[in-house]
Amino acid sequence: MNCDIVLLVWNQYELTKKCIDSIFENTLVRTRLIIVDNGSETGVQKYLETVQDTELVNVLLLRNEKNEGFARGMNRGMKASSAPYVCLLNNDVVVAPGWLTEMIRVGEMHKKIGLINPHSNNFGVYPAPGEDIYDVAARRSKDRGTYVINGACVGFCMLIKREVIDQIGYLDEERYSLFFEDTDYSRSAVERGFQCVLAKGAYVFHREHSSVNEIGEEKEKLFKENQERFFKKWGRPLRIINVIFNRDIQGKSFGNMLKNNAWLGTKGSFIHIFFRHGRLLQGSDIFRMHNMVEHGNIRLFNSPGPGLSCRAATKILTKKKKYDLIFTDSPLFAKWIKTVRFLHHADMYVNPDGEEMKRLWQHKSRYQ
Repeated sequence: MNCDIVLLVWNQYELTKKCIDSIFENTLVRTRLIIVDNGSETGVQKYLETVQDTELVNVLLLRNEKNEGFARGMNRGMKASSAPYVCLLNNDVVVAPGWLTEMIRVGEMHKKIGLINPHSNNFGVYPAPGEDIYDVAARRSKDRGTYVINGACVGFCMLIKREVIDQIGYLDEERYSLFFEDTDYSRSAVERGFQCVLAKGAYVFHREHSSVNEIGEEKEKLFKENQERFFKKWGRPLRIINVIFNRDIQGKSFGNMLKNNAWLGTKGSFIHIFFRHGRLLQGSDIFRMHNMVEHGNIRLFNSPGPGLSCRAATKILTKKKKYDLIFTDSPLFAKWIKTVRFLHHADMYVNPDGEEMKRLWQHKSRYQ
C-alpha cells in the first residue's frame, strides 16, 4: 500500500457516507482505508459494517466502544498503519479527483517535507457559484507539483510521512482534548527539521466544525483550555510587520530579511512585509527571486508610490489584532512610530539580523 487513510468517524451518517463514497471514487493510488468508529450510534455502526474493499482501496474497520476523542481515535488508526504515508481524515471531508496522488507527489519532492495539507475551503478556496469540487480540482490542476510552506498543518486532512511518525510518534492524547493536537504535532515535526506544506494542486472540501458543533456549549471552554496548554508548551504566535524602504528587492539585504522572516513563520508567527517597488509582483515571484519556496505565514504588500510610510502606519495603528513587533530599515520611520507607541504597543527595531529576530521571538512568544 502507498498510503493508509485513517478516517475517524463519530455519528453523522450522511457526511460519513459522502466522504467514503468520494474516497472510493477519487482515490487513484493503492491505499488502505482504516475506519476508526469512535463510538458512533447504531445506524452509523451498521453502515460502516457494509463498507467493502474496492480494486484500489482495502478497508479495515476498528471500533471504540465510546468516543475516545480526536487524538486517541486517530492514534489507534495510526498504530494500525504500516504504509510509507498516513493520511488523517475527518468524516466531514469530501475529496476531489487526484487529491491523494498530488499530496504524495508533493511529499516526494523534498526529504524535508513531513506533513502535507491539500488546498481547501479551510484555506479560502471555495467553489464559485454553479461549481462543484470537480470544477475546483480542475482549476487547481495547473498548480500540480507546487507547494507553500506553512507554520503548521491542519488535521482535517493531513498526510504524514512514515519518517515523521518514526521520529516523534503519535498525537498527544494526554495534553489535549479535541483542539490543538494537530498544531502541536506540526510544531514537533518542525522542531525535528521537517516542513509543513500545502499542496496547491490537491483539493478537498471540508464541512468545517460539523463534529465540533455537536459538543455544544463546552466547545469554547475546551478550546481555551487547550490553547493555554499549547501556548505554555510552544509559546504564543506573534504578529509581526516589516516596513522596508530599500527598493532593491532582488538584493542580498531584502533576501536575508525574507529568509529571517520565513524562519519566524515556521514558528507560527504571522508576518506582513510592506515594501515599495515599481512593478506589481506576486508574492510567489518575490520568493522565487531569492530561490525560496513561498511561505503561507508571510503576506507581502507592495506600495510603489511615495505613500509607503502612510500605508504602513495606518496598518499598524488600525489593525484590530495589534502587532507584537515592528521591524524597519528606516531610522526615521522608527523614530516616528515610536512616538505613537501608546496607540499600537508594539516594540520597534531597526535592521535586526537573524539572531536578534530569533532572540526577540523567544522572548515575546513566551506565554505568561
